[in-house]
Amino acid sequence: MSKVVVIGIDGMDYRLLNDYLPELPNLSKISQAGVGSPLLSVYPADSIPSWITIYTGDGPEKHGIIRSIDYLKKDYKKFSIDTTAFRGRTFWDDAGKHGKKVCVINPFMAYPVWPVNGVMVSGPVFTTGEALYFPENIGSKYGLSHVLGGIEDFPTEKTLDQFVHKCKSDTLDLANYSLKLFKGEVWDLFFVTFLTLDRLQHFLWRYTDSNDPTYPGPNRHEGIIKAFYKLFDEIIGEYLSEMREEDYLIVISDHGHGMRCTKYLNVNEYLRRRNYLKADVGKVAFISKKYWVEKAKNFVLQTLFTLNLEDFTYLIARFVPNRQKLKTSDFVIKKADSNVRLSDFAGSGPYGGIDISPDIRASSDYERLRNDVIDDLWSLNRQYGEKIFKWIQKSDEMFKMAPDQVPYPDIVFELYEPYGVNWGLFISLISRNPFHKKISGGHNSVGILFSNASYLKNRDNLRVHDVKSLVLEGLNVING
Repeated sequence: MSKVVVIGIDGMDYRLLNDYLPELPNLSKISQAGVGSPLLSVYPADSIPSWITIYTGDGPEKHGIIRSIDYLKKDYKKFSIDTTAFRGRTFWDDAGKHGKKVCVINPFMAYPVWPVNGVMVSGPVFTTGEALYFPENIGSKYGLSHVLGGIEDFPTEKTLDQFVHKCKSDTLDLANYSLKLFKGEVWDLFFVTFLTLDRLQHFLWRYTDSNDPTYPGPNRHEGIIKAFYKLFDEIIGEYLSEMREEDYLIVISDHGHGMRCTKYLNVNEYLRRRNYLKADVGKVAFISKKYWVEKAKNFVLQTLFTLNLEDFTYLIARFVPNRQKLKTSDFVIKKADSNVRLSDFAGSGPYGGIDISPDIRASSDYERLRNDVIDDLWSLNRQYGEKIFKWIQKSDEMFKMAPDQVPYPDIVFELYEPYGVNWGLFISLISRNPFHKKISGGHNSVGILFSNASYLKNRDNLRVHDVKSLVLEGLNVING
């Protein structure tokens, strides 16, 4: 009976992987035997909803988890989610129910651990938390891993070298630990997730991509992302060397990676100008304290970007009171009179949504207003004579659900590169992203699925939603 080994690599990008493929012998080998395919992520292409879709086969519209981590929140290190939305319904749970012995290591967000037919080892979102083991004696039997869970590193330009060293050390430590468990017993299903590539690409993209407008020219960090793709290829080779010829290896990522937005579309400002959103600045904005605080915020951010002081921006942001309301300009919005506003469900990348007030949502004006907002947003493409919005849809129609059941904002959209959304008011409709030098890499929707499994040949249009059924198919287990 064939065994299935699944290696998850957060953020591995299909385009980059194909560029590097001539120097990745193991990934080249398995793709020639089976498949080397793009893997379409969820909406939005964020790690949290995507991994849960990989685990369960359900999209975010069904499992309901669309949250991302906001690093400006004071308590961001305490971020967690309710795992009851997917606990017991993952591909390893289903495999275990059919008598398959499983080993699951470092599944992102699947914390705390729960009973499985085998072993589950997991950590919290941030590495400062305590790793947990099922059964508990696994920790003493195979030793404890100190790299389980998510990430809290937030390097400055001066600490990038240490950051890269730590990413490599964490990768190798987890590879060695997981290989120890892989060799220690006989498993029907083995699954391990690596998170280091995603964080590395977030902070090092502009040092690698000469098309990035903040690319500094030839530099010592330029080859690091490629070096990590080669490192993961070597780790994959180590697993292959321990597998039988009839076993299946499946390498997946939850989304791809590319250049993060360099421009902001200030959606709330456009909604204000179109009278959908009202600012709480009185009849004469120029004498309002809130107006000048918002103007000062935008001016300071742009100035610090120009002066290459983004690290300082992040440092002082920790000490700013009500910084979340300041970030989203919430303090200057007159909520009672605002029918429409930009949602903060997907952060400041190319994915965004529009929230309509509950009073309007419950009225007969709801559909008319949604249509008007969509038409107005599309007009920005004509106004600027370039592609800004890639698509705009009503969320319930996009996901074919009742409006009161869909977990997304009333309207959802995606922007073309190089745009991302922003909440700023009293600012030009299009402005620079003042944080791009700090976090220059961002998610895109095209991850990877590479496998030596012959049964996966000629599979087209694969999505992260398909991973669960593909894994169970390799184990001859019925999905569900």
